[in-house]
Amino acid sequence: MKIVINQDKLENILLFLYFFIGSVAKIGNIFWVKALAYSVWIIIVFLYAVYTRKKIYVDLVVFYFVFICIYSYGIINNYEFISTQHIYAIFIYLFPTYYVMRTAGTEELKFERMLFLSAYCNMAIYIPLCVSAPSNSYMDYAYGILLNTCIIILKYLEENKVSDIVIGSIGGICAILYCSRGAVVVLVAMILYFCVSSLWNKKYKFPTLVIIGLIALWCNMEKLLLFMSNNGIESRNINKFLSSSFFESLGRSVLNEKCIGLILKNPWGYGILSNRKLLYPEPYPHNWVYEIFIDYGHYLGVIIILLISIIGIYLITNNKIKTAKIAIIFYLIGISIQMISNSLYYTNYFTVALALCMNIRQNKLKCRE
Repeated sequence: MKIVINQDKLENILLFLYFFIGSVAKIGNIFWVKALAYSVWIIIVFLYAVYTRKKIYVDLVVFYFVFICIYSYGIINNYEFISTQHIYAIFIYLFPTYYVMRTAGTEELKFERMLFLSAYCNMAIYIPLCVSAPSNSYMDYAYGILLNTCIIILKYLEENKVSDIVIGSIGGICAILYCSRGAVVVLVAMILYFCVSSLWNKKYKFPTLVIIGLIALWCNMEKLLLFMSNNGIESRNINKFLSSSFFESLGRSVLNEKCIGLILKNPWGYGILSNRKLLYPEPYPHNWVYEIFIDYGHYLGVIIILLISIIGIYLITNNKIKTAKIAIIFYLIGISIQMISNSLYYTNYFTVALALCMNIRQNKLKCRE
């Protein structure tokens, strides 16, 4: 009996799972749940690659040639300083990213539909987990809530649905109260971006709502935080706000000084992923610019940063296209969050933005034919 797999449905499942699998894997932080979730994900990717046999573009070949060379060299030479969890993240989740986005994500409407659907599902999981989690596990959900909140706010700006602004507001409040300080700073920056973008397009409703909300929050912030603290609602951010130490981070200051010293000492760089060894026991620099300059040196580092900047410029010049608006969210979050946390090597923000750039270019070329 011949098995018939509907390519359209398989693409929908693949896109949805790509954006949703991370939140499922975090349920209870139980090993077998993560193992099952990512096993299902790998099987879907394999089925999609085998049964659809989509056209392989030149950029896919180039991307994966560079990807395999960089990560193979870096991991082999610094294996003992890279956690097994990060290696799994690279090859199970990050590695398929470009392929999935460039094949299943080329149709704009399908991509948007699955992205927005996954955002709703992610928030339904992340928000209860975040609120009920111990105060020391805020990092587990911080960036998931941040990204999906921004996606839902974008949907509100496009479709003007009250339900979206309600969900986005709940996500924003959870980020402020329960997530990391980095997630809060980036969320504020993203809201400012949405406000500027709305004003540029002569849409005044969202900026007005934000201004009213910020004024109300600012005027009642201390009372609100004290009320929450007195009623047993505690989090790291609440304590930091109340002690006026929200922006203080002695450990990160020491790390920054060490990174700058390494960069100034060797203008040619130390090699791919060498920052893991040089900064041990810290896992990485927590700043993508430092990461690039430590590993690749001043000259190649500048070239890499220019290439990343070109992606942003291309997206901004095409910001009337909805896919570009989505890609800008990934790009801006990638630039900002990786300046204060996370690693360029383990996160998917720039990879998604690059793949969506190529999709936009491809679709524009098709329209001209």
